[in-house]
Amino acid sequence: MEDRTLLIHPSIGDDQLRVRYFYQENAGAGAARKRGIREIRGQYVQFLDSDDRIHPERLAWLAETFEKEQCDFIQTGFEGFDADTGEIIQTAYGNPKEDQVELTLKGRFQANTLRAALTAELVRTIGPWKTEMTCFEDREYMERAVVNASKPVAIRAILASARRGGSARISDKLRSYEGRTWRIYCEERLADATRDRSDVSEYAKRQFASRIYGLGFRSNACGWKDLGKRCGELAQSMNVRLDALGCRRRLVWRLGGSAYHLGANIRILVRRINLI
Repeated sequence: MEDRTLLIHPSIGDDQLRVRYFYQENAGAGAARKRGIREIRGQYVQFLDSDDRIHPERLAWLAETFEKEQCDFIQTGFEGFDADTGEIIQTAYGNPKEDQVELTLKGRFQANTLRAALTAELVRTIGPWKTEMTCFEDREYMERAVVNASKPVAIRAILASARRGGSARISDKLRSYEGRTWRIYCEERLADATRDRSDVSEYAKRQFASRIYGLGFRSNACGWKDLGKRCGELAQSMNVRLDALGCRRRLVWRLGGSAYHLGANIRILVRRINLI
């Protein structure tokens, strides 16, 4: 797709909409965002990719919430639409009733750049984008933001939308050994930031350890024993007492990749063990 921003920019840079445009050679999304962060002059930050759309009232709504709640991180609801038909195929709401850090540990915080808005102060605090990451960089950055925010909040309203059904190449990378490696890296950073926090519940840490064991046995099933081992070590490092589901996941992880393929037979075995 041709980038016509440079041609369009002069027509929108009036007194009503102050636009500062910067051009650099394509070095990836992370590098572009790092450049944007260096150029921040305002109080709040909203990232926007080329396949994103924001609600006409989004920025006003966010500014009002920042002021009213005295928060430094906001997550909103969003919709995903089919790239070809425009049909809405995904809907996700912000969850204002749950602690956002604990939601992240449970794996139910959809951390993407479109849904979130941050104060410029928080952006400076959490540091730059990790441009060496080839995938999951938005997840790593947003999780780093939410766990470092002094007051992260959520708005249930859908205030943005994004195109879905993108490149098969990207999807393949997310499911590859390389993608799994970066995914585990994100989980390790999340654990490091929350493991010793007294304001994070034991329940949330237990849920985190449980799903990491699940990630571990799926890695073993793919033949990635080194990644499976990293997951097991990470889950153990949380030093929490697992619930029944977590114990089953740990058992399957210990049995190795072959257990994953046994499926129902393993579940029956575990149920019998629990009855003993």
